[in-house]
Amino acid sequence: MGRSLIIAGHYRRPTGYGCHTREIVRALDKLGIHVQLLDLPTGSFGSLPEEKRDSWFDTLNRPVSSCAILHICLPQQARIVEGMLNVNCTTFETTRIPETWAKHGLCHDLIVLPTQSSKRAWMASGIAEEHLRLCPLAVDSGRFHPGIEPLRLGRSRGRGVLEYKTRFLNISDFISAPRKNILGMLRVWIKTTRANDDAILILKLSGYRYRWWWPDRFKHALAAIESEIGKSRKEAAPVIFYDQVLTEFQMPSLYAAATHYWSMSYGEGWDFPMMEAGATGLHLIAPKHSAYNAYLDESVAQMIPSKRIPADFNGGEGLGKLFTGSDWWEPNEEAAANFVHQAIRTTGVGLSTARARIAKEFTWERSATRLIEILEELHERHGKEF
Repeated sequence: MGRSLIIAGHYRRPTGYGCHTREIVRALDKLGIHVQLLDLPTGSFGSLPEEKRDSWFDTLNRPVSSCAILHICLPQQARIVEGMLNVNCTTFETTRIPETWAKHGLCHDLIVLPTQSSKRAWMASGIAEEHLRLCPLAVDSGRFHPGIEPLRLGRSRGRGVLEYKTRFLNISDFISAPRKNILGMLRVWIKTTRANDDAILILKLSGYRYRWWWPDRFKHALAAIESEIGKSRKEAAPVIFYDQVLTEFQMPSLYAAATHYWSMSYGEGWDFPMMEAGATGLHLIAPKHSAYNAYLDESVAQMIPSKRIPADFNGGEGLGKLFTGSDWWEPNEEAAANFVHQAIRTTGVGLSTARARIAKEFTWERSATRLIEILEELHERHGKEF
């Protein structure tokens, strides 16, 4: 029958872990691995609407003969199966993982991480290097590529969004908005741009709900920024907030509607949208820290210098506890402003896009092949057959 594997993941979620689960399952299937897919509870993130999902994944529910289970989720979400090899594919965004993660991590036979940045965070929290393996993630460059018909995003200030010469895009899960540093991005935008600039910022709100942070706290924080700067949003170039749920196959058209992808994040475990934007051929503006260093440099992106500071999630349903005692990285707002100003005032940024590098080095086939190597090593060490 061939090799098989049980995978437990949030494959119905509109999140990074959901994307990871779906793409690695597709890639393993193409490589001949028989997968039994178990869906984990979606919790507060919710599920993609049924009409927005690929129903193929729901067919992968037949039991397979496997002595290993791959948990693609946060460590504490994994349900350890006694008598099986348990492997956790996860990540982290700052310099140390939470203490509870370390305890849960030791219950697994291996922890698989996407970047050296995540590996350093786990090791800084006491997890031995021999318990960790690296397996970079990827992007579907066949789906995300230049030349796609752009998504129609309506109008702003009397003009169609696509009529603006320079169109910056950011996609963020607003449940994680403090880490994503959306307010820092808007502060740079309001300070740097003018109302008559031929530019627009598109903020795509992802996640099932905005919950505690949206809209009241967000509006209050934005008003405080305007007061601090002494300049209102109306005096800056326009910003639009787009919150429509898109299918995986509609997302490429969203990137095609932009010319630049911009992040001001304090820390990333991977950042799928940045990779997808790069594969689409957009010009990238990214902080020089954490996962971004694994796939970007100054030859293919404008890298914002960043300094290490104590992580402060600033509230939010207990999520802040994950970052207690760790550091993350603050992107330099002046440098970011210079990049934004340059993009608006010139016709080009004078560097190659990341498309060629990403399409060559970061494929899901390559990621799945590396994962199979890790699983083969684990099986052999335990005297089991994969």
